[in-house]
Amino acid sequence: AKVHVTELGHDGGSRTSTQLDLSWLRLLPCGGPDLVSVSPRLEQLAGLKLGQFLRLVGWWRRWLASVEPDLLLCSCYYSDEVLPAVVAANALGIPTIDIQHGKQGRFQGMYNHWTVAPQEGFKVLPSRFWVWGRPSAAHFDSNAFSGVHLPVVGGNCWIQSWMSRQGSGSGTLPAALLQLIEGASLVVLVSLQHDGRIPKVVEEDMRTSSRQTRWLIRAHPVVSHAGRGAIEARAEELAAGRVEVTLASSLPLLELLTLCTHHVTGWSSVGYEALVLGVPTVFVAEQAATLYKDYIDRQHFAFAATATDLVGALERPLEDWDLKEQTPYIETDPSVTSRAIEQLLQLAGKSDP
Repeated sequence: AKVHVTELGHDGGSRTSTQLDLSWLRLLPCGGPDLVSVSPRLEQLAGLKLGQFLRLVGWWRRWLASVEPDLLLCSCYYSDEVLPAVVAANALGIPTIDIQHGKQGRFQGMYNHWTVAPQEGFKVLPSRFWVWGRPSAAHFDSNAFSGVHLPVVGGNCWIQSWMSRQGSGSGTLPAALLQLIEGASLVVLVSLQHDGRIPKVVEEDMRTSSRQTRWLIRAHPVVSHAGRGAIEARAEELAAGRVEVTLASSLPLLELLTLCTHHVTGWSSVGYEALVLGVPTVFVAEQAATLYKDYIDRQHFAFAATATDLVGALERPLEDWDLKEQTPYIETDPSVTSRAIEQLLQLAGKSDP
């Protein structure tokens, strides 16, 4: 299959036509027994995707050329929306920075295990990767592009900003939420994943937990309004009068964590943010036992495979947890951020901040 992509020139008038030969896709193992019937559809989808991608690259090139920014900062550089901007900025010589948004361990393929790379690096990768701490930066050492696409340890500016004014926003919390948790023996924040489902282990515990336990169920940001409604209906069915979804999904995460005795999640990296604030995290998804094995072994986190395990973790005395890391996953020292910003300004050819 051949796909033609037409791109408007920088002047808005001239046109460039690109022909993409996608016949190589027929060599891919598509998972079905009849590759002949599967491959044409795969070629069609890939052609549409590549065509859209190249058109977005063209749009970003025109816009960036007119704005002439010193740096392009982004998150999730590999997403459909952001990658064309990174490619366009790289082509124009504009330094690109990916800002860490979650766990970047050895199982995150977009940041690890790039074993072969051209000497000058890849056109599709950011110039620098702003990471939360040294543990994330260390994973880049195994990459073949480590001499070109470099990590910059800058910490988490959101947490730093919040810590600098810690406590100042507590008076703005809704009275309904404060009333719900008043006198509770346990206040558990549950961070849901993209699928918007309350884990079965948590559901069982919600159904049978003490009347003195309160549950704050936080929907993932990608979950729709209708999806949140379904979560709220299910939560009320499990723990009527002892649960909150709407406020827990809309209020600032760090403010919620200060109200909680514990944090429970499938495999969300919110666990690291909870650790900064001294709130114990219990993971309940099977993959979390592998993703966070080192921290679970050190008692920084806990893992619960069953509702009984979850009850045990929530009842564990606070002194049995180790909530102080030797090397913090998230740096909160403002001087670390200042040094990182200086590196980026130098990369952009600018003077001191």
